Amino acid sequence: MSGRHGTSSNYKSGCRCELCRAAAAKARQEWLIAKNGGKPFRVRPDKAMRHLAYLRSHGVSLKAISAASGISEVGLRHIPKTKSGFILASTENAILGVTISDDSYVPGWKVRRLISEMERCGVELPRLADAMMVTTSSIRLTLGQRKHKRRTLKRIETVYTYLAKQGSVPASVLEDIA
Repeated sequence: MSGRHGTSSNYKSGCRCELCRAAAAKARQEWLIAKNGGKPFRVRPDKAMRHLAYLRSHGVSLKAISAASGISEVGLRHIPKTKSGFILASTENAILGVTISDDSYVPGWKVRRLISEMERCGVELPRLADAMMVTTSSIRLTLGQRKHKRRTLKRIETVYTYLAKQGSVPASVLEDIA
């Protein structure tokens, strides 16, 4: 090629020497950053993976994260396996925008632990059902479930906290399930 080596314009003219390829790659990266409002176009997935782990540990399903972020479940599963080691900044922003909601699920053992501790301390199921404004049979059904909505756990924690302040149940159990 007749142009000056080490320029992106020479690369566009057809030169594929190492200097011209590097210049073209740098120009492309600068263009992408400018297009993305001065932020990097691609980022390391660490922050997104930490947020995914946080959401998952708080009972948010992959399906719910997918629906909230607009990224397919398969795409979310493949983030740790990216060959390039980078993800799009827009993907990271979509994942970081997902929050924990009361519709997310928590493990059933947490709810069962609080209810069984209240029963052990003498709180009868009908009294608990009245405090939660539900039927006794719904409390019994709750004991058999593998997972619960976060709002159910919050309601039971509220009753448990009230009883703990009265001294009816040990407050340390709340720390165990946190």
